[in-house]
Amino acid sequence: MRRAYFVCLFLCLTATFSLSQSNPVPLVNQPLVPDAAVPGGSGFTLTVNGTQFVSSSVVNWNGTALATNFVSGSQLTATVLASDIVTPNTASVTVSNPVPGGGTSNLVPFTITQPTTSVTFAPVMHSVGVTPAVGLVVADFNGDGKSDLAVFGGSAPSCGETSGAIAIRLGNGHGGFTTKSTICSYGNLPFSGVVGDFNHDGKLDLAVVSANGSGICGDGGCAAVTIYLGNGDGTFTEHENFGIDGDFFTIVAADFNRDGNLDLAVSYVYFGLPNVAVFLGNGDGSFNAYSSDLSNGYLDSSSLAVGDFNNDGIIDIVSVGSGGITGEGDHVGSVSIWLGNGDGTFTVAASQPDVTLVNPASVITGDFTGDGNLDLAIVDPSSTALTILKGNGDGTFTQVSGEPSLPQSSNLIGMADFNGDGKLDLAYSTAPNIITLFLGNGDGTFQAGLSETVDNGQFGGGGVGDFNGDGRLDLAIANSSDTFFILRQKVSPPSVSVTLASGEDPSSANQPVTFTAVVSASPYSPTGSVTFKQGATILGTVPLVDGQASFTTTFTKAGSFSIVASYSGDQNYRAKNSNQVEQVVNKYRTAIYLSSSPNPSAHGQPVRFTAGVSSAGPLPTGKVAFKNGSASLGSGDLVSGVATLTKSNLPLGSLSITATYEGDAESEESTTPVLVQVVN
Repeated sequence: MRRAYFVCLFLCLTATFSLSQSNPVPLVNQPLVPDAAVPGGSGFTLTVNGTQFVSSSVVNWNGTALATNFVSGSQLTATVLASDIVTPNTASVTVSNPVPGGGTSNLVPFTITQPTTSVTFAPVMHSVGVTPAVGLVVADFNGDGKSDLAVFGGSAPSCGETSGAIAIRLGNGHGGFTTKSTICSYGNLPFSGVVGDFNHDGKLDLAVVSANGSGICGDGGCAAVTIYLGNGDGTFTEHENFGIDGDFFTIVAADFNRDGNLDLAVSYVYFGLPNVAVFLGNGDGSFNAYSSDLSNGYLDSSSLAVGDFNNDGIIDIVSVGSGGITGEGDHVGSVSIWLGNGDGTFTVAASQPDVTLVNPASVITGDFTGDGNLDLAIVDPSSTALTILKGNGDGTFTQVSGEPSLPQSSNLIGMADFNGDGKLDLAYSTAPNIITLFLGNGDGTFQAGLSETVDNGQFGGGGVGDFNGDGRLDLAIANSSDTFFILRQKVSPPSVSVTLASGEDPSSANQPVTFTAVVSASPYSPTGSVTFKQGATILGTVPLVDGQASFTTTFTKAGSFSIVASYSGDQNYRAKNSNQVEQVVNKYRTAIYLSSSPNPSAHGQPVRFTAGVSSAGPLPTGKVAFKNGSASLGSGDLVSGVATLTKSNLPLGSLSITATYEGDAESEESTTPVLVQVVN
């Protein structure tokens, strides 16, 4: 009985302990492996790397659960079917952990596109009604699968002079936007924000940092963090305001204490003291007073990023800052790594990155080397260095050498695989209006920057999204006026081979001629149609079936005609013309018959020869020549297709008589078989 009591006690305690455990909110790293696929390709296994995965984690594809295999707390695999990648588009990949706790991770894009070796953009400016527009975030606020925007700015007509504004613009999936709402912010200049589901209702919310959030700190002069709970339709409800004395810079969201609720980390400066404040979420949209301040010893912490840098399954923080001064009076910057303890507190990493920086302004994390460890990309506007720190997987980093130069005064817009080659790329803006894209090599190094100048640009913050659903990631950038730019990728789909052949060349007038166009490409068959043209005249359009299209026509006149087949293109391949075929059309074929009367005839008796000429075209005209062997007997004019000749001096014997039609402008020559005329 005593033994049974202890067994019961152990099981009850175990059950109580299990019930008290909450699944954390997962975090997904970039890139996915693979992070792109060609349209119409085969199904494949998707590898998702990150942290805080559990055995029951599920990988979602556009919100639909995939068959998922748990590999470890930092890796999942999932099955993607061929039916998921039929046409060009961008899929949204997330990971969900079940209750208790749990939640859905950050979104990572998967592009379905043909890889290219270069990228160019077509800028389109949109009015937003917020002045100045200083930053934005990209997310799907109304759940329709299309990228929307929250644009931060100083003021809007509906908000008055003392309040800033946040403009919500809903994407239509074709590169355009509609105005949904304008939020009057708590502070007078919202400039940074992050999205997440802070109250577990399945709708994206906003946490926004604003300057001059007077009233929160008692005597004013502090910045505010405002939580706006999403209603799922692109509108928001203000839920909570809190702040710290000082100036805020950036804000990030992650589950730092692994309780299944998203937390916030905010970088700020107060009286020259740099800090990172951590606010632990309660899961209902509210947050506890900040749990800890993390200082990097420099005069500001201008940017934050999160990830598991030492592969212990707990989320860490990296901060970059500037303003430190050496003994010689030189300004220097810093990179600080804080390793998470799993309870919302952090420990300064024993070894900090050894890197020379002047004025680092932003940092982003991604696996640029493909080794499974998170690396860092740092923007230093006061230098021309593109700084990449390779993660060693233990919380330490090594600077990658040989990187191309970065234009001075640059700011990071985003990180993604812009050209669909499976390697992470980096996009930067340079004051005032230059976009520079660095294509990754997959080993931590990058190719020389591809730069474009955008007219009327005065760039602020930006983000990445596929705004027209073509499978190519675009850029969204706030402009200093009341506008923002969408820079859509200009993509030339791969080409095809189009070969045209005639089934009868030369042909005759009115003779049916079949032209066949063969359209070939790899890795999959082109679809669409082929239009057959004679010069600028369209002869007909035929659907492409198994890579071929045929069209039959006739030509009513003799001559040489230029024929081209124009392939329409499809979602994978661009339009293309075939080779030009010169179709030679000969004159109308004629048929001629010959008769005589009387036959046989007596010597000296008049004999009448009659030749009839017919054609598939116009009635033949001209002359018919009559011969006895090679000797000419004379000729007759065609009248209504008939020519006659009467001869009375034919020699005795069996004569070989023929009639030859000499042809005209449209009718071919023709000759009768031999007619034997007997003269007795």
